[in-house]
Amino acid sequence: MPAWTARWFGDERRAHHRVPLERPVAVLSGRSWLPCEIADVSRGGASFRSRLRPPIDKEIVVRIDALGLFKCRVLRHDGQGFAARFEAADFSAEGLSMVAPAQPPAPGQAVLR
Repeated sequence: MPAWTARWFGDERRAHHRVPLERPVAVLSGRSWLPCEIADVSRGGASFRSRLRPPIDKEIVVRIDALGLFKCRVLRHDGQGFAARFEAADFSAEGLSMVAPAQPPAPGQAVLR
């Protein structure tokens, strides 16, 4: 049996390897950025430690310091926070403040699609 099949038929069914990441993170909630912690990240998504529990299947925007904005879809809640799948990224938003209120984008400003 190839090694990748053990991952799918064994205990580990994740498609991507997860790694810890220590960077400031904020989730857009309404018109404000709420700080949270990232537990781990993979190419497919991330797990967040937060009191915030966005509804399952809700589309959210996450700001990861020095990486940019990520449009995500909430997959599940757990004891420490929630997990979300990456759907789109905007790496040109690197300079966006993590504490400023959300504003409509200025003409020519990068926007997630």
